[in-house]
Amino acid sequence: MPSTIHCDESFFIVSNMTHSIQKYAFRVAYDGTNYQGWQKQPNRPTIQGTLEKALAQLQGNSHTPVYGASRTDTGVHAQDQLACFDSRRNKHDYDADRWKYALNAITPDDIQIRRVWTVNEDFNPRRALAAKHYCYRLWEGHNPLPQLRQQFATHPPIQSLRNMRTAARALVGTHDFTAFRAADCQAISPIKTILGITVSRIPAPYRYHYAEDENIIQIDVIGTGFLKHMIRVIAGTLTDIGIGKIKAENINAILEKKDRKLAGKTLPGKGLTLERAFLKDEQYELQQALERCQIL
Repeated sequence: MPSTIHCDESFFIVSNMTHSIQKYAFRVAYDGTNYQGWQKQPNRPTIQGTLEKALAQLQGNSHTPVYGASRTDTGVHAQDQLACFDSRRNKHDYDADRWKYALNAITPDDIQIRRVWTVNEDFNPRRALAAKHYCYRLWEGHNPLPQLRQQFATHPPIQSLRNMRTAARALVGTHDFTAFRAADCQAISPIKTILGITVSRIPAPYRYHYAEDENIIQIDVIGTGFLKHMIRVIAGTLTDIGIGKIKAENINAILEKKDRKLAGKTLPGKGLTLERAFLKDEQYELQQALERCQIL
């Protein structure tokens, strides 16, 4: 007989196992506040570990690896992480829509499956990527609103957005980003390509604006790949330039000397969000994102 998995007030009738394997890709959003990053770790809550636990429950307690396109750090969020898994369910009984519904029913509220679709058996999220878009958000001025405190890092008022933008333009292109990587970064090569960077200031989201000096600084970075902590160090360096601690004209020397001590601090993970993982067949969407980088 089929078995029944109870999920709160919903339930799913799980069909008998089949020997055929169907690979599914999916896009997932998450609030990283309560997780030690994406990658599974022993005895620690992670996004990958939570998803694998849910999939095991839906596949008769069979371990189901989840492979992601980006290993976000502790506290980092995602609006559009890309991942995949293998299903041993009959695809006629458990199609993409049912996988989305079932996973969202048994994962915590801070993880949401946005879309599921079938892919070829050789699909690999990392190899399928064309680029990734990250955004670092800073609350400029006082402390952020309580309900937003886990989505922003705080920072003193920025004196020169122009200097930040000047330095950001120097980072676009293919460079050795050794000065912007974590000490324990295990990437084989520090050579990475940034396709576009935008630094913008927008008003804080008050319906009734009591504090005129409170704004949000957004640093959007689109690139083909990143080193560990790279975006957070870039954000820390640009904000140090914005308050005059580092001169904008020094950014080229920081790249050339490859000395981590010359770059800015590593900003907290909670201000960083993976906005989008662009597939190679999503060139139009990627180009639109890059055009927005040029406009702002």
